[in-house]
Amino acid sequence: MTDPAAIAAWVERHRRALSGRGLWLRGGEPNTLDPAGFGAARLRVLIVRLSEYGEVAAGLTHSLLFQLAAGVEGVYVDLAFLPSARDESLMRRDGIPLLVGTGSKQPASAFDILAVSNSVVQELINLPALLAHSGIPLSREGRAAGRFPFVLLGGSNSYVTSVLHGPLGSSEEGGGAGLVDGVVVGDGEEAFPRFLALARDLAGQGRATLLAAARRDVPGFYDPSAYRQEFDGAGRLARIVPAAGAPFPVRAHRADPEAPKNYFVRGPIFYHEEAAGTAPLLVTSGCPYFCSFCKESWEQKPYRERPVARLIDAARQMKANLGLSEIGLMTFNLNTCSGLRPLLAQLDRLFDRVALKSQRFDAIAYAPDLLERQLAAGKRTYTCAMEGISDRLRERLQKNLPEAVLLKGFQELFQRQVRQMKVFVIVTGWEEESDLQEFGRLLDRLKKMMEGRRGRPLLTFSLAALFRPPRTPLQAMARPGGMARLEHLMQRVLTAVRQAGFEGRISAGPADAIVSEWLAYADRRGTARLVEASVARGFRYRGECGADLAAFLTTDSPTPTGPEGYLSPVAARSDLEGRPSPSPERRASASGSGEESPEKAEVAGIAREEGHVRHGRVLYPWDDVDVGVSAEFLARNTAVLEQGGSLPSCLARPFGGGACLGCGACRTDAERQTTLQWAPPDEGLGVAARAGSGATPTGPGSARARGGAARAEPVLRRWRVVASLPRRWAETGHRFLGAVLARNLMRGLPGLVETFVRVDRSMERQASYGLFWAEILVKAEWSGPAPADRVGASTPGAGFPLKGEDADGMVIHEVRLVPGRADVPGDEPGYQLRLELPSEGIDPAPRVDEVLHRYRWAHQKRWIGDRLTWLLNPGQAKKSGLVRLEWRRGVGSLELEVLRWPEPHVLPALSGGDGLCEVLAFIKKPSL
Repeated sequence: MTDPAAIAAWVERHRRALSGRGLWLRGGEPNTLDPAGFGAARLRVLIVRLSEYGEVAAGLTHSLLFQLAAGVEGVYVDLAFLPSARDESLMRRDGIPLLVGTGSKQPASAFDILAVSNSVVQELINLPALLAHSGIPLSREGRAAGRFPFVLLGGSNSYVTSVLHGPLGSSEEGGGAGLVDGVVVGDGEEAFPRFLALARDLAGQGRATLLAAARRDVPGFYDPSAYRQEFDGAGRLARIVPAAGAPFPVRAHRADPEAPKNYFVRGPIFYHEEAAGTAPLLVTSGCPYFCSFCKESWEQKPYRERPVARLIDAARQMKANLGLSEIGLMTFNLNTCSGLRPLLAQLDRLFDRVALKSQRFDAIAYAPDLLERQLAAGKRTYTCAMEGISDRLRERLQKNLPEAVLLKGFQELFQRQVRQMKVFVIVTGWEEESDLQEFGRLLDRLKKMMEGRRGRPLLTFSLAALFRPPRTPLQAMARPGGMARLEHLMQRVLTAVRQAGFEGRISAGPADAIVSEWLAYADRRGTARLVEASVARGFRYRGECGADLAAFLTTDSPTPTGPEGYLSPVAARSDLEGRPSPSPERRASASGSGEESPEKAEVAGIAREEGHVRHGRVLYPWDDVDVGVSAEFLARNTAVLEQGGSLPSCLARPFGGGACLGCGACRTDAERQTTLQWAPPDEGLGVAARAGSGATPTGPGSARARGGAARAEPVLRRWRVVASLPRRWAETGHRFLGAVLARNLMRGLPGLVETFVRVDRSMERQASYGLFWAEILVKAEWSGPAPADRVGASTPGAGFPLKGEDADGMVIHEVRLVPGRADVPGDEPGYQLRLELPSEGIDPAPRVDEVLHRYRWAHQKRWIGDRLTWLLNPGQAKKSGLVRLEWRRGVGSLELEVLRWPEPHVLPALSGGDGLCEVLAFIKKPSL
């Protein structure tokens, strides 16, 4: 089925059967594009995420990509998501493409570009099936020949994608290769719009022309067809051969952190309650640390901070465009943001709540003032990562976290009566008996530290098996015992946690690590196995990988399954304790020269030779991409780890060693100096900066709750806002509607951007459209037209009704001041409802009679002409909330008068359907 009208009808028919009432497939989210623009667009782009709607909504990537694409002239952009397992089954049963533009209902095959964002490596399992079950040929030859969409991959996992680019084997008739046509490596803020503009301008000139232009003009563009992997007689990767004129290696792009166009300010408001009204503000890029287990620490260097002034301007736009009352700071390490104090001070004045991530244990120990701020704002659940279970293993993971500092961090948290703590632990596979004993002693110390404390916190240890990412020192470190040993050690650690009286859970088991390593380390010979797993065997990644998938991928694998596949037999051998003997050439100095690695003849340890390239010692499938950190530095760091040492960050003490280690990621002296001259955030964040995570008079972040703070809380006013909702939003939640209402108010009354605090209350409702009310809190310094009584459509010059930019969206009819104190809600009205019946011609009388009898709601029933009325006795009306029900013969609805919104089961029981209803009017509650 490819007709958009038929797909839309299918979605409506199956709304009740689809996950979340089908909201994820409904489309029409605020700030998305009008589907009417699909036909006239010069380029049609479908942004595809390999995860489900609910997993994506709270993130930044999808929304930023949408903003970037929509900002390119002549582009229509739509969204697509991985269906849930149940929804995939329904869609495939009825021939619905798995990838459908949720707004336009156009199938994936109708678009020009499929922009696939891959955030975690396990998601790649989903890609072949999503393409195959959407009518998209799996090979680049098949897509080009049939004028199918260009498949463009990007995202944080785009640095290592060799497994996507190889031959498909017998999985597709005619053979062919390449699940994607191009990859944007690195930051997409500049590269993605540039590629779309090229694709628009070169439409009709052929795929080869577009690829050549992209290789030349799009920073970080990788053309898989321009590189060939060759293998020696032993099956080892021997050479990577670029096509004539192809860049080699392709440099990962780094976006300008100061360019305003690179800031997220506007995106869809998703039908997702946890995400509505809040959004992340990207504060920094890259990471200054060298944690050996963290791919972001190595792939996204150098560390870059965004200017505070730019961030505040972006935050102000986000608040108005997304209806925000809360903003979160998005950064790998909150404590390394040198402009944190002025940033927080300004955000506190703009938002009701500024959400801060939990911190590193060492940051809590060295600078507990930020912890004080978080706790003052009511944060009582804390997440920290200790990673390895012993000092030795934390050293190998390069966490720079000795036990003394770890315990100091725990002590700071315990002293402040944190209610709940989640502690992340990595099970590496290198654990020895001595490590487990040390961990047991640590657990005993924690128990003693907690003894006698009032309000003992709930401590949960969350365990994850180690994934050794490419481009990190761990890519050359063997691990003994495979999956069986990982499982054994995982259970040992979990048992130790539980025997100590703490909670333990496994967040990512050994199978996740094994699958991740196979996908990341596979060369192009693994593509056919990936396609078989996804399409023929039906494996999917929806938050976890099973042992069956791990076994399928790794058994008789045609490609290396992890780091061991790239080590010599001697280097790959390791004793039971996981201490491989370093070879002499790996015994490098732990200190760097401070010089940047050369970028001419050699980049990332790859040398040109007679038209092809080879590695000096070990060649990896990703060596045709340069992320900045040199292979020489990686080898030196691996040697340091194998000898029991570790490398610090380049940041100033106490957060690092304060010296350049020469990793090569800084491409200019200015970038290097930015890191070396970094100064830690002012430790005296102060009361004024700490106070702003809650502006309500009695909220957890208020002065009253904190026992008084130096900064005076703003005087607030309570407004009641009356709006109307479209039928398509009947089943959306309160937070979503609150965000849309706030957006429409701030867009229509720009002065509210500075003074809007939050939506504090909204009418009780369930599956309803039509009239809607909510109450908002606004700072008293609001300088616009003050609704002393009521401002609405009848008020000259007030600008009402306020309509959003969405076709058939929310309309705000009036605003009035709620008299009295701002912390006292206004009176709730009664409602006149029109309850929809499943179809015309149904006589609802028997069902209504049965419901009223079942609940023993005494009433009077009578016919007046063609109208049948049930009038509840006053006592029963107070009990049930129902005052009157009326049905007109032959009409497919019931009309109700209610004192308050009925219990959730009542309206579906009366209608025999969804209980969908329209709010026709607010009524004054009768005296009963």
